[in-house]
Formats: sequence, C-alpha cells, structure tokens
Amino acid sequence: MDSAPHSEVERAVGSASPSPDDTFRMSYQATTRQESCSRQVQVTEPRRARPNTRLESTGHLSQKVEGQSVIRRYLYTAAVIGFGAVSMWAAEQATFVLSNGEKHSGAIVYGRGSNNIVDGRFHLSASGSEKTFGLNEVAVIDFAGGTPTAAERQALPAGNTGFMVMRNGSVQRGHLHNMIGGDFVQWVNEAGQRNNYPIREVSRLYLNPESARRVFVDSPGQSIEDPAGQDRIRVDATQRWVETGIVVRRGDRFLFNATGDITLTRGVSSGVNGTAAFKSDTYPVPAAAAGALIGKAGSTAFVIGSNAQPIAMPSDGRLMLGVNDDRFDDNTGFFSVVITHQPRRGGLSR
Repeated sequence: MDSAPHSEVERAVGSASPSPDDTFRMSYQATTRQESCSRQVQVTEPRRARPNTRLESTGHLSQKVEGQSVIRRYLYTAAVIGFGAVSMWAAEQATFVLSNGEKHSGAIVYGRGSNNIVDGRFHLSASGSEKTFGLNEVAVIDFAGGTPTAAERQALPAGNTGFMVMRNGSVQRGHLHNMIGGDFVQWVNEAGQRNNYPIREVSRLYLNPESARRVFVDSPGQSIEDPAGQDRIRVDATQRWVETGIVVRRGDRFLFNATGDITLTRGVSSGVNGTAAFKSDTYPVPAAAAGALIGKAGSTAFVIGSNAQPIAMPSDGRLMLGVNDDRFDDNTGFFSVVITHQPRRGGLSR
C-alpha cells in the first residue's frame, strides 16, 4: 500500500511556512495518486495555494473569444433575418389599393426593426406569398373594408395630402411614417408630431387622395347606395373578412339583406347561398356551401346566405362578413349587404 500521498501532505501541512507553490504541487500529487489507487484518503486541507494567474488568464481569454464568437454568430443571424425575408410575423388584415386600380388583400407583415415599410416598400402576406409595393404605388390602405361614407368622401383633401380615417369617424391630415410591430400606425400630423395609433382603431389611410378618388372612392361598384337610403357593405370575394364596423354581443339579432354574384376558381359562379361544386373541411363554415355569404362574431363563424330571418350572434366581438372559401386569389366579384339590428325582445334597438 502506498502511503506517500498521506505523508507528503501531512509534511506539507505540518511545515511552519511551506511555500504556496510547494503546497499546490504536493496537494495535486496527493490527489492524483489517490485517484490512481481508487481509494479515498482523509487529509487535512492545506492552506489555499496562490492561483495560477497565467492559467486563469488563459481560461478567461478562451471564454472571451468563445463569447465573442457567439455574439458574432448572433449578429450575423440577426442581420440575415433583418435583410432577408421581411415577414417575421403577420397580424392585421388590410387591402392595399394601388394607383393603377389593383387590389391586394392579406396580412400586414413586419421585418427589419419591426417595420412594415422596409427599403422604401410596403410588405403584405397574401395567399401564402409575400408581395411588396413601392411607396408611390399605393393609393389607399383599407383596414375596415366596406365603403367610405358620404362624410368621409367629402372630407378627403384635394391634392396629395395624406388622410387618416379612424373607426370612430375622426380624421387627421398628415402623412404615414410607417406601420410597426404590435400593429400600430405611425402617423405624422400636419404639426409634424409623430404618434402611434392601434391599427384596429384605424379605418383607412389615404396616401394618395387624388388617385384614391379615381380608383377607390368613385370607382364603379365601390360606393353602393341602397334605394331606401341604407348603407350597404361591399364584401369582396378576394378578401377573407370585411369589417362592418359593428361590435356585437352574444344573442344580438341582425337581419342581413344580401345580393350579388361572385366567381370562384375555374370560373364557377356563386350567389349568396354558395355553390355545391365545392366543399371543404378547411372552409370557415365547413357545413356551408362554397362561396356562400358568411359572418363572424368574435372568433365564431356562421352562415348567412339569403336567410331572411334575424340571426342571433353566436358570441361577443367585432362583426365581419366574408365568403366561405379557403383561397381568395382566384376569386372575383362581390356581395353587397345591408345589415339591420333587431331589438331584443323587451328592449330597445341600439
């Protein structure tokens, strides 16, 4: 049995003033021999040896270099994400009306710096692909859907002064700075002040009012006036959902008077009751026919069609209208709908 490790350490501890280096060396040798014999030896812990500053410095240097490498990899990855595909996340729906009359509906997406406008271009996720538009190409960004009211049309400024319309009816002149993550519109008013407004509170952004009058406000079929003076809502077959501007409570009852025809894929036409040519479990209302007029209260979708009876809202939330389909880029046409609120029994109409 080798007792050298024990005796050497004892001599080291019992020494009046062993040098730190000798103590470190003997403690290390004792530990090494102890492990090689696969046995435990109870020893008295020597006085703490002076740290090997050279080794520690080398270790810190290694960690620093490794840390810098990790940081470089992180920054590189961030740069690739920022300068690459812009669609980091998608949120609010919108229709971009271009100055040439084209309309593109989809989800607002954000990229570098959580901005929608990157490198002078808007970004929209539509039908599974990303579309970009130059700043001068877009006349209107429509968040609410439907048609502009008479008051909105009259308030539209002359020339190309930007114009923001809120869902509560208020308006602001100025210009769009950007749309940013968290779904905010950054708007600069005429006094030069930049403020953030939740997209859900914004109805429309007129970026080029002159073009907007020609291709959006006064375009055929866009402004729909009912003979009885009721406002009609235009439900484009190219949009997943169209805002009505109505917030409902579960049990509220509404009448829907809908007309119009749309065309689905491969030229199949559909009225408000839909067509039996297609059916899919991926439709918003799987039990309803393809292309049928549908509604959504909060997160609950329901069929409307040509139902002439009041429909009770299935849940609380914003009321939206749409077409029962799961693909919209190959659709054409629109429905026009008049919505009338029916009072609760024993209550008053709002």
